Amino acid sequence: KRRKPKMRHQSRQKKLIPVKKFYFIKTKSVLATLMLLPFFASAQIELLQTTNNVITTATLSCGNNNRTSQNDFARLYNLTALGYSKFQVTKVSFAVHGFQLGTASNFPVSVKVYASTGGTSDANLTLKVEASINITAAMVGTVVEVPLTTPAEVTSPEMLIVVSAPDGLSTSTGLYLGGNSNGQTAPGYIKAASCGATNFTSYNDVGAANQHLILFPTGNATTLGVENLDSA
Repeated sequence: KRRKPKMRHQSRQKKLIPVKKFYFIKTKSVLATLMLLPFFASAQIELLQTTNNVITTATLSCGNNNRTSQNDFARLYNLTALGYSKFQVTKVSFAVHGFQLGTASNFPVSVKVYASTGGTSDANLTLKVEASINITAAMVGTVVEVPLTTPAEVTSPEMLIVVSAPDGLSTSTGLYLGGNSNGQTAPGYIKAASCGATNFTSYNDVGAANQHLILFPTGNATTLGVENLDSA
């Protein structure tokens, strides 16, 4: 916490501060500021668009009878609007509300980090990193964390975080990501060709505005600190 300013009486005895000493103190202050900048820039943060991560409902998936087809779930982040010149993703997290493993021996899903020059159109996306994790029944009702062995560095204006689930219809397998209706700052997106969504489509545009997908990246944010240096 910053100490509250206190009223202090001016000393009756005035002291002259040598110019060299004053310069030395000022230089030490600037150096201390520069040494602290990397610390703040590398602090791990979670980019949350949901008010909280309490899982209360399943979010939209393409499928039938608790079986799901190929589904891609996503959240889009405007890094420029957040004031970031770069975001290094070290982990992707998502909530699982429901899962049934049919005749398949396992059900691996992929998490993907895309750089975006604007929006969710495939033409504007560049895949930076992809990792996979096998979904199990023990994950139901939890927020699953997927660490990235190789962090994804995104310097584009926007960033798309995706969870890609394979088709489970033929093996009677189904996966439903978790969410809630507790509030969000931006909508989630879904892409499911079997249901006609061949491009990423906002949950708002498919009648699921109250389904707030729990999906977010964790990493290091680099901000533009020129103003801080000028005022040091």
